[in-house]
Amino acid sequence: MKKTNPPLFGTGICNSTHSKRTIVSLINGLKSHIPASIHVVSGDQVSLDSFTGIVTEKGCIYLGGAAVSGASLYDVYRDYRAASFKNSETEKFLRTVIALIDASIKYRDVSGGFPILLLNSVYVTEDHSKITYLPFSLIDYLNTFYDDVTRQILYYPAMIDQASGEKSEKHSTGRGKMEKLVDEHLCSQILARLMYLFFTRNRRLDGTGMEQSAYDSRVYYLKTEIEDIPKALADTLWDIMHGKQIQLALLRETIASSATKKTELERAEKIPFSRRRNVVSFRAGMAGFFTRRWKVLLVILILFGVALYLLSDVMRSIRREDYTAGLAPRQVVELYFTAINTLDLNVLDAIYYKREGKQVKNELSTVFVMLKMESAFGKALVHPDELTEGEFDPQLHTVFGIRDLELGLIQDDAVPVFRARYVRVISSGEGLHETVIEETIQLQYIDDHWYITESERSILSEGLRMREDQ
Repeated sequence: MKKTNPPLFGTGICNSTHSKRTIVSLINGLKSHIPASIHVVSGDQVSLDSFTGIVTEKGCIYLGGAAVSGASLYDVYRDYRAASFKNSETEKFLRTVIALIDASIKYRDVSGGFPILLLNSVYVTEDHSKITYLPFSLIDYLNTFYDDVTRQILYYPAMIDQASGEKSEKHSTGRGKMEKLVDEHLCSQILARLMYLFFTRNRRLDGTGMEQSAYDSRVYYLKTEIEDIPKALADTLWDIMHGKQIQLALLRETIASSATKKTELERAEKIPFSRRRNVVSFRAGMAGFFTRRWKVLLVILILFGVALYLLSDVMRSIRREDYTAGLAPRQVVELYFTAINTLDLNVLDAIYYKREGKQVKNELSTVFVMLKMESAFGKALVHPDELTEGEFDPQLHTVFGIRDLELGLIQDDAVPVFRARYVRVISSGEGLHETVIEETIQLQYIDDHWYITESERSILSEGLRMREDQ
């Protein structure tokens, strides 16, 4: 008896849609992927198979050596047109999902984990008696040759970050990140996203019949999309797609109950406010805005902080506190360095006469805003004298202050002059930027107060002291 070869598996890539160069590249890449195992679940048995060769026929690329029965989930999706829940088409789809759950468990039993599901990597026969899982690496490679709109649909169920369970926005390929098997909870999320994709298919069709993007960060409560969907199923899918861990057994039970439920409408219930369509759209829109515009918002916050400071400065100038009343010249200079150490801009304004010291005040205003922004992200503002050797941690600390202050009087007359030498320390990346400064400070007695009327600074040396573990 003559042996017949199994039918060829079509890749969907032909010279009518792709260039000759692309097809050559595809064939070269396929050679390393076709030996991967195909899992065929039939009844209680799981058998392994694989493709053995690449065939070019009538300008199209096919894979030979293994028979793939049934239709892909992508084919089922494209044919799905149910506008309501209570119809034979939806009932058949629910039976398909139940069959996928049962097959996934059998797959897990032989491979140690649940399969990642792409719409064109799973084939199901009409009676659900046989489910074929094509190798993820093979299908993922083939998908790189498809257009972006198609990939969005093919990858939609599997677009879950496996570490956090959240949706991933990378839908072009998943090689590397998605190669490993998933656990039961992620398998539930993949199946929930598959059902959500089908149930919202008609919503994504506009008036011209052109399908809009399948990948959308918004997850709507299905009761707002399909009025007659059982509440239990809508609630379960909502919970799963918002991160709640639900076992496959419970998901299967809910689906089976929904598929066999009588057709009378459930008692109308008020949809919770947080699940209403317009609320979901608003929240997703705001989240997208903040994600895209975070740099702009950061600049706005900084400008707002500066404006608020300037406004408060104007208000304080109306009734400014008298910080220097009764102080001697040396005490005024000591108060000046205390204000620098504590970033007290009010005291600096009071110590300098009128608009003197503008450069010093502008520098400290910049440092003040910068350090306050860092403290808003959880860093503690620390004076350099409070850190022991090697204690600085750039993830926890932001450092500013002066140390090793030496202060001397160099002119003692009607216009006293002091000379100070100190080290200014400020955190910079993974280290501490240290600057040795010498400053000459002149004071005058005006309106019964000693004021700083002039200050000149010169930098003697500067450098970056790195952490000891760098």
